[in-house]
Amino acid sequence: MNRHPVKIGIMMPGFASSVMAGFLLISGLAFSADFPTRTPASWRQATPHTASSYHWAITPIAGGGAELLTLFGRFDGLGQLPAADNVPLVAVLRDTLSDPNPDNDRLRYVYLLTLNRPNLGQRVLSAVPFFYWRIGDGNLSTSKNPPKPLLDMSDPRRHVWTRLGHDLVQWTTLDPMMMPVRASSHAYRTNLIDHERLHIEEALSFLRQAPADSTGKALTRPELDSVIARLTLAKNLLGGLMNDGHLLRVARAREVQRTATIGRNWELLRTSAERAGLIFEPLHLGDGASQYAVLWFPANGSFSAPGISLKTTWKLLHISNPWRDTRLNPVSRDASAGGMGMASGDGHAQQVLPEWKGYRQERYLDASGRLLPRGQTGPAKVTLVPLAVYSLTYPRMPLLLVDFRSAMHTKWREIFQRTRDDAITGVLGLSHFSNWYYYAGDALYQFIRSRRGTAMDQDNRLDCYSEFRVAVALNRSLDPDFRQELQHSIQMLALNPLEASPEREVAMARANYQALENAAGNPDRLPVRLEKDRRKELAAFGESRRWRLAQNTLHYMTLGAFTARVPRNDENDAMLDRDRRTESLIRYLREVADSGVDPEVSFDAVQIRNSMDELASLVDNVSSKRMHNRAVAVVEKLQSEFQNEALRANCARALLAMNAGATEAAAVNDKAPKARALVPPAISGKVAFEAQ
Repeated sequence: MNRHPVKIGIMMPGFASSVMAGFLLISGLAFSADFPTRTPASWRQATPHTASSYHWAITPIAGGGAELLTLFGRFDGLGQLPAADNVPLVAVLRDTLSDPNPDNDRLRYVYLLTLNRPNLGQRVLSAVPFFYWRIGDGNLSTSKNPPKPLLDMSDPRRHVWTRLGHDLVQWTTLDPMMMPVRASSHAYRTNLIDHERLHIEEALSFLRQAPADSTGKALTRPELDSVIARLTLAKNLLGGLMNDGHLLRVARAREVQRTATIGRNWELLRTSAERAGLIFEPLHLGDGASQYAVLWFPANGSFSAPGISLKTTWKLLHISNPWRDTRLNPVSRDASAGGMGMASGDGHAQQVLPEWKGYRQERYLDASGRLLPRGQTGPAKVTLVPLAVYSLTYPRMPLLLVDFRSAMHTKWREIFQRTRDDAITGVLGLSHFSNWYYYAGDALYQFIRSRRGTAMDQDNRLDCYSEFRVAVALNRSLDPDFRQELQHSIQMLALNPLEASPEREVAMARANYQALENAAGNPDRLPVRLEKDRRKELAAFGESRRWRLAQNTLHYMTLGAFTARVPRNDENDAMLDRDRRTESLIRYLREVADSGVDPEVSFDAVQIRNSMDELASLVDNVSSKRMHNRAVAVVEKLQSEFQNEALRANCARALLAMNAGATEAAAVNDKAPKARALVPPAISGKVAFEAQ
């Protein structure tokens, strides 16, 4: 799905809108650079940091049955905080039902504690068409109320229906209005969606570096992967509809794809830098392997490439030739030097760069001419000037984030594309139906440019920017002056009026964490919400997608006044424990059956046997016929896959127990009063609906 919603109907028909749209498309073709594609060599892994700057803290929820897991990190932007201060970043509420069994644990709410809610002034500016600047540092006020969850892991579909509802209002109500209303509403919706995506990627950047706990006290690796996968899917319009059983597969696939992208871009950027006579260096920001790189210009050196055209190299790097920049390479320099000349002594930087007023570094090279890490000395001294910083996570090519010789270079690229899109959607109001020929041509243009390596994807560019701004704020190893240069460049990249500065987010994180801890300790705050969501989970257990769709539709049609929940009962926790264990066992046995190999070879036979026996005993007490059928189906599939006669006999006993339980339950239901048919069968005997 495109980020901008599809328009229904004819917003501005006629020849004028088509001509203006064609002009914008031709302008885009003329403005874009031609980036070649290359087949890079294999990637050499950078040495990661050995010490992690992240750790988990556990806060129990009042009344028991749940705990709040908070990820802390070191956040020392602009020197406003001591480097050793720990700042709360992300909090995850885990519902444990007060027992040590991990099979009935559920992750519920994910909080981004650095999230700064926009104030009224920011919201007004975000509705101004063609306004692409951040004014101020963000909201200055703090609230005693706990922050809203960035994502509800127990109900990811709610985000889908909310987004679709907003888009429906935009298409049917706001788009047919006059042009100022349409343009303002589109500008606000675009900024709001970008603001949400920015902070989802910010939470992902924290969680990717978070340590996993093998003891189960903090988030385990599967739990951490499921949170990362669910947040990644939340960036897509329909991502919340994916089942929980596929989350780990999505997380692994995305991680493999991300690693391959970093490796390809790493080698592509390194070889391009060597071809152009520049110095490539990985930029370590935070823990783990580097996903950023910086290109340095050797100020006291020279370069020549006779007979070789570097035109495509500069297009790939998206910067101008620094060897022709008089600020870095004055014409008075001896152009006849055959290699990289070295300088030494105090004050040589001013002699080498008389016109450069920006940042520079004094570094050393080893005997073979390789750049040594900062702080190490070698036989040759060199003055380095930073040219550009690149993100290596953008698909197909390194993405230019910072151009030190042109502060507005990357921002003008973003402004141009946003202006073109806002003019087409908000001002001209083109429809995908009536103006399909323009969108067909634009889609072809986008495809060709992206295949040739041009960074056309606004969403992926926004993700790279979000990760970069957080990584710079979290770093603890860069030179302070260089970090300040990077932070200044980040401020120039800000386009969204709803955005807050990283420094403001640091201050907000502490206030949000304190408010969340207070809510966790207050029996009338977070525990009450948790109890309601548990009763909602009980009501929805085992129901079909059609039933859930009907309940969600009724919930939103009544503006949240109607929600399906079971009544309060002392047995709710016991029933919830049974339902969760049943679902967990079915998921495990389904994974065994779908493994595609001999199950008794790849999995523990004892665990399989115990899981089937436990499932057979639990299914007898489950009221959902749909869950009973799922359990029978997975055991029957296992029986057909097993080669071991003992396991096949165990499957037969489990099926016999399930069928006997189903027969007994059917006999009981036949004797029940017919009035109970008015209640959905999966929750028969309970009050299924409750008004909030």
